[in-house]
Amino acid sequence: MHEPMERIYNRTPSELCFTTWISDSLRYYLNKIVSTFYPSVYNRSARRNVTELTTTVPSVAESPLFILPAELRLHIYEYALYNGSDGTCEVTREHGIPEPALLLTCKIIREEAISIFYALNTFRTIMEACHPAVLVMMERKWACLKAAGVELGTVRVESAVSGRYCFGNLVLWLEYVHRSEGEVSITPPADGTKDPMQKFLEGLFGVAVGMKGRPWSEVEKIIYDLRGGLIALHKGWEDDS
Repeated sequence: MHEPMERIYNRTPSELCFTTWISDSLRYYLNKIVSTFYPSVYNRSARRNVTELTTTVPSVAESPLFILPAELRLHIYEYALYNGSDGTCEVTREHGIPEPALLLTCKIIREEAISIFYALNTFRTIMEACHPAVLVMMERKWACLKAAGVELGTVRVESAVSGRYCFGNLVLWLEYVHRSEGEVSITPPADGTKDPMQKFLEGLFGVAVGMKGRPWSEVEKIIYDLRGGLIALHKGWEDDS
C-alpha cells in the first residue's frame, strides 16, 4: 500500500534512504568530496557541527547530506537540479511544470534547494493554438513562488502557433510577457520556421517586451491597431474567443 503524499512530504531526512533519491553519479560525487575533504565526517563528534538550519531538526544529523557544510550542499544541489544538458524544462498542459524528485524528499531540502532549481533553469513552453491553460498555470505557480521569496529564472516562450488561431488568447500571452517581472525570451519554432506570420508574431512580442514599464492599456491599443496585419495573413485571427 502506498504512503499518503503528505506522509512522504513530511519525512525528516533521517527517515529517508539516501539511495532512494540520489542518482549514482551524484552519490559518487558526494562520497568523493566527503572522503577527500571531510574524512571524519561520519564520526559522532563531527555530527555536532551541523549548521544552524539543520539543528532545528535534531534527526537531520543522521543524514549524510546534512553533515556537510551548507556551502557544499548548495553546490550539490546545483549539480543535481540543472535539468538535462542545457538546463531547459518543458512546461506543457499535460504535465505542468515538472519539479525533480529531490525537491519532494523533505521540507528542509525543499527550502534549501527550490530557489536553485528555479533560478538555474530555463522554462520553455509553446503557444499551442494560443491556448491560455499553460499561461494560467505558470502565472499561478510564479505567484506562489514569488510569495515564498523564490527567485525565478528565464521563461522562454516559443512563438509558434499551431491549430486554431485566436487573437483574444494571443493578447493574453502578450499581456503576460509585458507584465512579467522575470526574464522572458521569445524564440522561433524549434524547426526554424520563419514565414511572414512567424515574423509578425515575433514583432508583436517585441512590442510587448520593449514597452515594459508602460501601462498595459497603451500596449494593448498598439497591438489591436496591428491586428489587421495578422488578419491579412490568415482570416483565423478574426476570432476573439
